[in-house]
Amino acid sequence: MDYILSMNEDDIKGFKRIYELKIDEVATIYIWKNDNTTDNINRFDDIFCSVTTSGSTGKKKIVNIPYYCIESNALCLGKVFKISSNDNIFWGTPLSFDPSLIELMLALLNGATLTIVPQRVYINPPALSKTLFDVAKVTVLQMVPSVFLRWNEHTIDKIFQNSSLRLLALGGELFPKSLLKFQRNKSVLLFNLYGVTELSCWATVYQIDENTTDDISIGDCLNETVLKVCDEDLMEISEGIGEIYIGNNLHNTLNSFY
Repeated sequence: MDYILSMNEDDIKGFKRIYELKIDEVATIYIWKNDNTTDNINRFDDIFCSVTTSGSTGKKKIVNIPYYCIESNALCLGKVFKISSNDNIFWGTPLSFDPSLIELMLALLNGATLTIVPQRVYINPPALSKTLFDVAKVTVLQMVPSVFLRWNEHTIDKIFQNSSLRLLALGGELFPKSLLKFQRNKSVLLFNLYGVTELSCWATVYQIDENTTDDISIGDCLNETVLKVCDEDLMEISEGIGEIYIGNNLHNTLNSFY
């Protein structure tokens, strides 16, 4: 691991702070660089970063995310979303939540623009919509549904029909069926994302169109992702009721599925 981005200014063993980016009067992002002169027991050359799970499936745990994992995810989504250097991506997901890595990598891999807003703007829905779409002209928005639904119906109507937005990707929670009632400009694409932090970041993607009903699928697997449905004895089944297990092609054993 060569660099760490953190909102905590406490020293990190084996790393030295090289830069700080002040977002607003209360939020600062600190960038730490691996100090090769220090015996760093936490150094892993193939690790992009480490994140903590939400604990929704049990106890919270730290997950080390390899470069190939997040890169493959971002490259695949970049093709699905048709990201280009003309796009402006809102980097609004908290750094503690791994989808923030996708926003960052989508921009870096495709030469797109990243837009960051102060915390006081982020927590103010009217100010946020004005900043993103009237000022910054954001074209790509990835959000948790509950955050997007902080906007009222009038604002959502405007975002879908008369704004700079061309793509909205929602994930991290159940897709809100209430959004299906809104009319969208034909140029605005809508996606449902599904995944787990252990395999960082997204596992499946589903495009929602005018024919989508209340039955919203989690979609198709992204590159290197494998989905299995297993019964209570952990035997893979092709029909019936079971639980979804997510893994990847590089470690295709049941112990590597989540």
